[in-house]
Amino acid sequence: MSRPDTGPAIRLTAAVQAHGSDVLAYLQRRVRPTEDAADLLSEVFVIAWRRVDHLPAADEPLRMWLFVTARNVLANHVRGARRADDLAAALRTQLAEQLRTRPPSSSSLSSVSVEEALDALPPPNASSCAWCTGRASRSPRRRR
Repeated sequence: MSRPDTGPAIRLTAAVQAHGSDVLAYLQRRVRPTEDAADLLSEVFVIAWRRVDHLPAADEPLRMWLFVTARNVLANHVRGARRADDLAAALRTQLAEQLRTRPPSSSSLSSVSVEEALDALPPPNASSCAWCTGRASRSPRRRR
């Protein structure tokens, strides 16, 4: 069996050793909870691995490339968190409205309201919520 080319691996390892702690500190200062910074750092270095042949050769441009990539990964993380917060707020609003307009019944209000709210969501949101609540295996919307 032939040995794979180790050039890119050595280059990326050197980048991680030289700049990983600084990029991690940058992310930790900007993300809450700070534990998410390690996940974001791994995303930065996955991107670097995918583009290892196109990374700047000199140390300082490489460092700047890593920080720009970290900034972009952080921006994606913030947008994703904002979308999740917006979806949760919409679901809370819908549930509150259903509780206000629905007459009390003998069955459990909370479980019926959640089921109805999940069924009333548009397909992209419904499938996301179905996975989060464990309903994906029994969700009728699963088949397309």
